[in-house]
Amino acid sequence: MKKKCIMIVILVVLLVGGAGTGIWFALGPGAAPASSSSKVYVESISSVMGLNTSAGMQNRYAGVVEPQKTLAVQLDSSKTVKELLVQEGQEVEVGTPLFIYDVEDQRMSLEQGNLELERIVNSIASLQKEVEDLEKEKKNADKDAQLFYTTEIQNRQMSIKQEEYNKKVKELELVNIQKDIDNAQVTAEMAGVIQKINENPGQNGGYYTDESSQAYITILATGEYRIKGTINEQNMYDIAVGQPVLIRSRVQAGVTWTGTITEIDMGNPQNSGSNSMGVAVGMDGGMQQSSSYPFYIALDSFDGLMLGQHVTIELDQGQLETKEGVWIGDWYAFTEGEQFYVWVAGKKDRIEKRAVTFGDYDEMLGLHQIVDGLSLDDWIAFPEDWIEEGMSITKTMEEAGEPGAEIGGVPE
Repeated sequence: MKKKCIMIVILVVLLVGGAGTGIWFALGPGAAPASSSSKVYVESISSVMGLNTSAGMQNRYAGVVEPQKTLAVQLDSSKTVKELLVQEGQEVEVGTPLFIYDVEDQRMSLEQGNLELERIVNSIASLQKEVEDLEKEKKNADKDAQLFYTTEIQNRQMSIKQEEYNKKVKELELVNIQKDIDNAQVTAEMAGVIQKINENPGQNGGYYTDESSQAYITILATGEYRIKGTINEQNMYDIAVGQPVLIRSRVQAGVTWTGTITEIDMGNPQNSGSNSMGVAVGMDGGMQQSSSYPFYIALDSFDGLMLGQHVTIELDQGQLETKEGVWIGDWYAFTEGEQFYVWVAGKKDRIEKRAVTFGDYDEMLGLHQIVDGLSLDDWIAFPEDWIEEGMSITKTMEEAGEPGAEIGGVPE
């Protein structure tokens, strides 16, 4: 009896081992059944269609709201500032005093210049009187003295011309000095906000430029905004000047603006990591450090935008157009024979393969109308190769997982 029991146990072990070997040869080396803990990530139809969020396969790029114009107020290199009249963050209007130059030296130069001008005028008058006297004496002089008087008169006339030239130069100098005194108070030439005051600016002798890096005061225009975007060099040729774009708020779902790309600044590359370069949502894989470039967008409307607000940018391909019924990207469907299928969240939170019927097709967006098989209440999954009917579904990306992570193949 004891030997009979031992034989039964050995027979069972052999049968189980044979079955396992058969499964291994059937599946092939390294293959394994799907892990029971693997879950398929599903998205709602309304989300896929962008009814709740901005989901989709559009490349998106980081952007920030900035003023349409920046005005840089430079210091005159020949002057010093006597008093600053504004502070950072202050709003200014056209004509608002910004600062006052110290023009005490100019006032003294003006007084000295007026005295010099008076001396020149008196010198001219004196020389003219001498010419008149010499001409009178010449009339009564003998023949031998005529040459002397002629020479003296010509010398006086040359001196008069020189003094008249000196008079014009001095008058122009005094006009410029007076202008400096009159313009000692510098005012804002546009409405805006004082963004920055640089206590140690570069001095170039000018007043207003568009370069703010070395400016004494930088003013940001208010009222009219533009969007400054950043695009990675790998995606540079995805955009072009003149293309319409869609701008989305980062904090308010569904809030959008429209505009047009007006400039791509290829002359100012910036080395950056993934934190500051354009991000291709749903399209790009891993990101590497590379150069990025700024580009600018003219907005159709500024309503609701704030200076410095961060946004996302994508090409406008009709995403906001309302479509009747159910529309999904063609990448969600797969075929078996001549039938189209979609992986759908079914009963008891299990994935199921469901046949669908296509209607119209939007070539611009790559969207198929579903006339039968799906509703706006359904949840669908991207057709990964490893998905099998009956797998558990999850609506959280973190819980999703491809099988094989926990159960490996048969070791060699």
